[in-house]
Amino acid sequence: MITLINPHAFGININITTNTDNYNLRNDLVNNFGWDGTSVIEVNVTVASGVLIKATTTTTPAFVADLSTGSRLTLINKGTIRGMGGAGGAGAVPPNPTGGTGYTGGAGGHAISLEDVTAIIDNGSGTISGGGGGGGGEGGADSCSSLDTETGDCDDCTFTNGAAGSSGAGGSTATASGNGGALGENGGGGAAGSNYYWPNCRTSYAGGAGGAAGKAISLLSGGSRTIESTGTIHGATS
Repeated sequence: MITLINPHAFGININITTNTDNYNLRNDLVNNFGWDGTSVIEVNVTVASGVLIKATTTTTPAFVADLSTGSRLTLINKGTIRGMGGAGGAGAVPPNPTGGTGYTGGAGGHAISLEDVTAIIDNGSGTISGGGGGGGGEGGADSCSSLDTETGDCDDCTFTNGAAGSSGAGGSTATASGNGGALGENGGGGAAGSNYYWPNCRTSYAGGAGGAAGKAISLLSGGSRTIESTGTIHGATS
């Protein structure tokens, strides 16, 4: 009697040797390695030195592993896996529903997402980075050309718009600018409005809050991770 053995149980080896955007392990296994999408599987993925796997949007991590409960992933990262940085918040503009304050920066995206898979990660010579949060937008400012000393009313008032915040580091760049967050860090708050046109009746509005940092590793339902060698990691790992 001959018993057929699922070859996937012995593990599939995947080597990523070129720069890749928005890598999805499930799609790769189904489209290129004959996986049925439901069976328990063991996968070994190696990201070669010098290779960048990056996200192009904050809503999708750079490396997504959504397999089947009981599956195992061994990830050897010698390159860079990087989430997308959050967008800078808009500066205050009239009419402004936030009352003249700047807008909150966007959240950074995650580098790796694990769902229904037990992962062992060797990052000893690699870098895994969540995207930085976007910087908050600058607050606006009111100023008026004259003040009625009898009534206390301000006349001929002008609202000064706030400047937009800066994007967080991530995606194609590892460097943040302005008040954008560094890799795996929250964005900075926007400055308060201060560019007054007139000397009277000045009101300065607060800047927006910085956006939240993306995670280096995001664990979804059924996902777990053991990091055997840390290497360089920016951001939370759970």
